[in-house]
Amino acid sequence: MTRIADAYRKSNLVKELPVRRSISNNLMLNEDSRFGLSSNFCIKCKNCSLIKGFSSTVKVNNRNQLDTLVVYALRLIGKGYNGGRIIFCFLDLPFLSKNTFRRQEMKLKKAASEAATESTKTSANNIMLLKGAQKDATSCGMSMNGTWLKRGYSFLNGCVSCMSVDTGKVLDIEIVSNFCRMCNNMPKLKYRSKHVCQNHKDSSSSMEKVYHIFERSEVTRNLKYTQCYCDGDSKASDDVKDIYGENTVSKLECIGQAQIRVGSRLRKLKKSRKGL
Repeated sequence: MTRIADAYRKSNLVKELPVRRSISNNLMLNEDSRFGLSSNFCIKCKNCSLIKGFSSTVKVNNRNQLDTLVVYALRLIGKGYNGGRIIFCFLDLPFLSKNTFRRQEMKLKKAASEAATESTKTSANNIMLLKGAQKDATSCGMSMNGTWLKRGYSFLNGCVSCMSVDTGKVLDIEIVSNFCRMCNNMPKLKYRSKHVCQNHKDSSSSMEKVYHIFERSEVTRNLKYTQCYCDGDSKASDDVKDIYGENTVSKLECIGQAQIRVGSRLRKLKKSRKGL
């Protein structure tokens, strides 16, 4: 079975070995151990006491970074554990166990969440500087819309994003899912009653109606989203129009959506009436 090895480390190791024909013809390469996708190798000479050990990949703080990089690359192309196992099987390479893969996913999730939180807080601070810093929460306009992993209202995973109309930067994001693995895998009611599910429980078409972004805007961003720019089919403003007080959030139509609808009707009219 093949292994993944760092070519730069391998070339440096070859340079460190004594250049003697008698040694080069009697070297043996053995794999001592394997941790994840990395291997610990040992070079031995049959005729002398030469022993040289090395790792196939670079370690940072005595931790292998190859596992994290592989999981990160798979998630970037939209593949998970099963997809990675198939790819590595074709390459005749060993793959991670499911528990190791999940641990790497959680590590990446934590790092991505911290980076996203820092980025959105910076965007909120830019708006406060633009509007003029105030003691109370700063009122601003935002555009919010939902999307799904695939087209249509029948998919189980989606997200709602909140973007500033002043800077065009993302202020907050809410991930929603209509599926809970723990609820699905617990057939006994006595165990299911102890689990508090935080997932979306309504229909997939109502995933866009998420008010958590507005609820935490004053605490986490020191902002009030008083103007909500939505497309024509958005239902988000109905849930949040009274969140800061009675009729404190006003819904404004996006002119781009109006142009799309008018253009579609004009093209339909021209197609139905010849010579128009």
